Order: sequence, then C-alpha cells, then structure tokens
Amino acid sequence: MPDIGRFFNVDPLAEDYYHNSTYAFSENRVIDSVELEGLEAVKVIDLKNNNVNVTVKVKPINNTNAYPISQTEMNTAMGNIISQSEKSYSGKDGNGMNVNVSIVIDQEATLTIEFVDVPSDPSITDTSDAIQVAQAEGTILEADFGNTQTGNVQISSLANFSKVGKDLGYSGAPGHTGSHELGHIFGIEHKNKDGNLMKDGSKTNEREITKEQRTEMLKNIPEEQ
Repeated sequence: MPDIGRFFNVDPLAEDYYHNSTYAFSENRVIDSVELEGLEAVKVIDLKNNNVNVTVKVKPINNTNAYPISQTEMNTAMGNIISQSEKSYSGKDGNGMNVNVSIVIDQEATLTIEFVDVPSDPSITDTSDAIQVAQAEGTILEADFGNTQTGNVQISSLANFSKVGKDLGYSGAPGHTGSHELGHIFGIEHKNKDGNLMKDGSKTNEREITKEQRTEMLKNIPEEQ
C-alpha cells in the first residue's frame, strides 16, 4: 500500500500564518518571492529597481483577563494589523526608494504585540498620566520608541473588543490601533495631519503615512547581516 501520508504533509509553519489562505502559495507573491519547502517567503531583491524590503517579525501575546479575548479574536486582530501595516508602511520613501514591508508572525520573535486589559506604564508615577495611559486604546513604553528589535506594543482589550469599553465611549479597532503603535516602534512621531495613520487620536479611516515618515522608519531598522 502506498504511503498516503506523504501526500498530505502539513506546513510546519501553518499555525504561524493563519491569516493566509490554505490555498495561497508564496503568500500570493509569486512574482517577487519564492517559497522553500512550504516555509515562509524569501524576498528576491532587485537593486536595479531601488527596492528596500523590510521584514518585521512579531510575536502576538494574549494577556487579557478582566476583558478576555479569544484566540480567534486575537488571530483576526493580528490579520488586520498585518494587512493594514503592510499597506500603510509600504510605498515610496523620501529618497525615491520603493519600500516593501512584510509583517511575519514568529513565536520566537522578541518584538511583541501584547493584548492586555488596560495598557500600563510602570515608570509613570503621576496619577493623571497613569489615567491617560489607562484610557489609551494602545500604547508603547517611551523606552520602546524606535526599538524595532525588542519593543512591545500594548493593545487594550477593553477599548478595542469589549462591550463595556464601547459603552464607555471607546471606538477602537485593533487593526488600526496596532498599526499606529507599530509606527512608534518604527520611530515615527505623531503627525497631526488629517488622513495620517500617525495622527494623535487617528481614526480607522486615516491610514496614510508620508514619504518622510518611511525614511524615518528605515533609520531604525538595521540591515540584515
């Protein structure tokens, strides 16, 4: 009898790429990527076209308790964060380079996206500042600004998922919140311009970043060795 199992091998990274269809090959990027043994895509760099290809590995963590989210809700949120971040941060930079950003889930990554009940900053002692952080839909610690290697994004389950939060007036969407906070991890300051993803208090339909913001982002991402 033939070994039927050999025709039904499971992709060893399938659980890390739940946002992809099981029918997708090379993350649907067959023009500029290759897939090795069913693993993640490896970018083909074309220097003639002035491309800068950025791969960002992130580890999602579910630390919700009082306002718990399910694994399915976290998976959906991560899919939205990845989709929006790749669209927003890819494009031309201030030097005319084509920036192509890929967000990859990696359980060994040291850059983390943490879902928590309420964001916190242990360095804050002033009560008014602590309240302001607690009211945030998402945040990063000041020390993590521009830290693309071991930084941490906090996303509030109260503000982004909970009916209690909606009743309190929160209107957060985790995809938008996560994308905005990743911008701070990339070292991008707030930019109070309508339509900009990094606008302080930006809305879900504000998703653009400028060429200059991409240039700033690239300064904080080291070259692959």
